[in-house]
Amino acid sequence: MLAVARRKLIRANPLVFPSTRPGFNPSHPVDAPGANNGFLASVVASNGTVTSILNGKVATATGSAASARPILGPVTTYTGATDVSTLAYNGAATPAGAITMAALGYITSVTSGASSFISWSAASSVNGLSVLSATGNFATTINGTAVDSGIAASLSAPYFVVSSSNTLATNFVIVNLASGVLKTATGGSAATFNGGDGNLYFGNRSGIRVLNGGLAAAMCNVTANIIPMPVLVQWASDPWSFWYPR
Repeated sequence: MLAVARRKLIRANPLVFPSTRPGFNPSHPVDAPGANNGFLASVVASNGTVTSILNGKVATATGSAASARPILGPVTTYTGATDVSTLAYNGAATPAGAITMAALGYITSVTSGASSFISWSAASSVNGLSVLSATGNFATTINGTAVDSGIAASLSAPYFVVSSSNTLATNFVIVNLASGVLKTATGGSAATFNGGDGNLYFGNRSGIRVLNGGLAAAMCNVTANIIPMPVLVQWASDPWSFWYPR
């Protein structure tokens, strides 16, 4: 009698860089019908800067460098006062209802003020996603108002971070990709939004919010409504799928 060995299919760890080609994922849970019309940027690390998966444009790079990290795969590192990747909006937009920002990356130390993954403006009335130096916590900034998640960042650990804000509240979901620990938080916001200056800045903001770390992917979106916490948690179960459809 012929014995047939059974092979167990092992599913790839969804928290680890998938080593597939990046692309826009229209079936992703945050891509509600029409929501992609508000994407200001959706980028992945490439050759020492970031490249848009919406239109193929490559961000102008100053001082940043290409590297690779366990779990995160290819990253762009930002460690100097002038290190930044600058990319024009994918269509100008001033948020009317809500802002969602997300990043896959890490920090090795927090600079004065904050270490910035994404900033919308070079001015003080900035919108952005960062880690605050005063608390060491992940935060979002809405029109210059910092909203602290209360969730601390472990230095050098790889993270998925997402925030979604309207003018009343902010939802945070943060995953340590190494440990798999997921944390959620809610916070306040700002009464009005700032449309920025037409550019998105990755890894820096005016030389005072250097990331001191690396970025594997990031996105920024404006929509009519805040993204509910359950949808963000669903995204966090497979964070790479937004940029790398499976």
